[in-house]
Amino acid sequence: ASARRRRARARQVRELYAGAPWFDRGFVRSKLRLDRVFDFLDAEDRVSGAVIDLGCGHGIASAFVASGDAQVRLNGCDLDSHRITLARQALSRCDANFQVEDVRRFPLPPAGLILILDVLQYLDANQQLDLLARCTQALEPGGKLIFRVHDQEKGLFSRCSMGLDRIIFALGGAGRRPLMLSGEEYGRALERPGIQVRQIRFRNRLPLAHRLFIATRAGGGSSLA
Repeated sequence: ASARRRRARARQVRELYAGAPWFDRGFVRSKLRLDRVFDFLDAEDRVSGAVIDLGCGHGIASAFVASGDAQVRLNGCDLDSHRITLARQALSRCDANFQVEDVRRFPLPPAGLILILDVLQYLDANQQLDLLARCTQALEPGGKLIFRVHDQEKGLFSRCSMGLDRIIFALGGAGRRPLMLSGEEYGRALERPGIQVRQIRFRNRLPLAHRLFIATRAGGGSSLA
């Protein structure tokens, strides 16, 4: 049942991008097929409250968690104006606000779900910790902060993950190398009263190793599956 539901949600998302350029349609299809993060998002409870997607790219994760629910308030930002345009077009029938903005300056209203997928490595250590603190403060009771970073302790898979990031940084003219904190440092950053933390370590369908952190504020109830 869960596999059927995940496939149905992926199909709904693909349909939203049917009018996008062919390269972007291919990217969306490949992302949904190869990235196991959607398996984990599908397994979480359905969102209650606004969704904030920091570094949202095409808006794929936002579209997935909304799953056709036009009542979910979607907020997202990215520095890539082309991807933001596609996110706006794909989710034009939703209550969506996607902006070209830096994650460090994007306002964080009270939220039921905050996503930071493959973004933190672009920030300095203190900036990463500051952003995580802001996110946990913005969570409503029962709200979740879900973020993904590379796992640096998985041998060859870790080297592939970091090597790919270095290539992306170089091609994008980042002028720096990706910066990853340890799993323990990320865990300590989330140690706040009323915050429960889970960590999932996994290998993707590509040879990449990740850590997924899920921080939940106590109280209330969020009702993603």
